[in-house]
Amino acid sequence: MEPMFDKWKDVLWRTKQRVPVAFCPEHKYRLDIVDSYHGNLAQSSHIPGNQHSHLICPVDNKQFPIDGDDFSTMRRRYQAAKESELLKDATYRDLDNVYTPVLKVSPKPKDDRYSVQVEIDDTPRGKKMVIYAMDRQNSNEKTQIFIDPQDDKITFDSKNDLHPNMIFSKIVAYFKEGKTVSMAQEDN
Repeated sequence: MEPMFDKWKDVLWRTKQRVPVAFCPEHKYRLDIVDSYHGNLAQSSHIPGNQHSHLICPVDNKQFPIDGDDFSTMRRRYQAAKESELLKDATYRDLDNVYTPVLKVSPKPKDDRYSVQVEIDDTPRGKKMVIYAMDRQNSNEKTQIFIDPQDDKITFDSKNDLHPNMIFSKIVAYFKEGKTVSMAQEDN
């Protein structure tokens, strides 16, 4: 499986352990940082971004300019552009005075068997999180789990929907002041 790359400023980027890494768009080799003023590979990513420094492909020596003051700045600008793209369609919810983005797009599931969707609803009593889940292999019926931070509780609707234990083996909610509420399948 080929790793996921993003193209930005004529260079391919891949984030590994939260640090963006630059790759050649043709060969997909990691690019070297060259300080041509001193005639060598740079030992640091903080070399100045001027006519004397650039990124270079180790296969064919093709050069790519460093955008900004230094390569670290270029990486930060890539991250900012990526985050901006991810959050452009987000709506924000006030959760305990912290504005949290709620993305309109859902991540692609690793396993098509299960489908999970989470919504935050405004109710007369405050905000409540609703988790909808379904096991597509066994049925198209869903389960609904309600997490209520005002009352520190987890509830569900098993009258009209599946019991959550039909899909989840354990659900844990962590509330303010360290309170934890869980719901788990009982062993037979």
